[in-house]
Amino acid sequence: WQVNSYVVTADAGAGLILQIEGWEIQDGNHTATKTVKFDSPYGTLPTPRKIGYLFDGWYFEETYQNVVISTTIVKTADNHTIYAKWTPDPNTKFTVYHYVMDTQGAYPSLADRTDNLTGTTDSTITLATFKQTSLEVAGGIVYKEGKVGDQVVTTTIILPDGSLVIKLYYERLQHEATIDANKGYRVSDNKTEPVTNTYYYGETIEVPEYRRTGYTLTNYMLKGTESDAEATGTFTFNTTPKTGTWTIGTQDETLSMVW
Repeated sequence: WQVNSYVVTADAGAGLILQIEGWEIQDGNHTATKTVKFDSPYGTLPTPRKIGYLFDGWYFEETYQNVVISTTIVKTADNHTIYAKWTPDPNTKFTVYHYVMDTQGAYPSLADRTDNLTGTTDSTITLATFKQTSLEVAGGIVYKEGKVGDQVVTTTIILPDGSLVIKLYYERLQHEATIDANKGYRVSDNKTEPVTNTYYYGETIEVPEYRRTGYTLTNYMLKGTESDAEATGTFTFNTTPKTGTWTIGTQDETLSMVW
């Protein structure tokens, strides 16, 4: 008897087969063919590549039930196809940029922090998982939202080519700051009523000069507005002229004149 020869086609699917001796590359490097003899080993098989995936062997079925290796004996008496199995790469790269709102309510053009991470190709990830608590301040800075491209999303999928970019945004909270003249008046306009404005956490404001007839301003007292709690902001007192700079804390606060 004369042994019959058959054509075996290696189908890499979306993967690519590089040049390999004894095989004819076809279909834009997605398939390759080779003539094999019945009752003989398949011989050297291609090792294809696919971005974001790991090659996990050749199989007779598209459902990957029976593996084919170089020593497997040809038992299919016809032209036939073997199929590449792919496993998602667990070490696919993606990048997370963190942006913290500044004290004027705007986000910087350059990230405050960059994390180069890895995960499994095509897996779904939750953006909030990657927020950094080190960038948050209770009552001052909180995680707001995440974006992929220009879209606000809560989840996304890790792209095979490592091009996924996630942008996480942290919001700076606002608090009321009240200046209480405590029977004094603001020199610029003689205003005696308390003045309340809203500012961002960490924002520094200038406190103008106040006076009170028959009294000398000796200091300022900074307290929480509602609870009379200890101040979280900071105040620097200038003696000449008697003004100051107030850095906003993590709660509504009142700055009172001490005469």
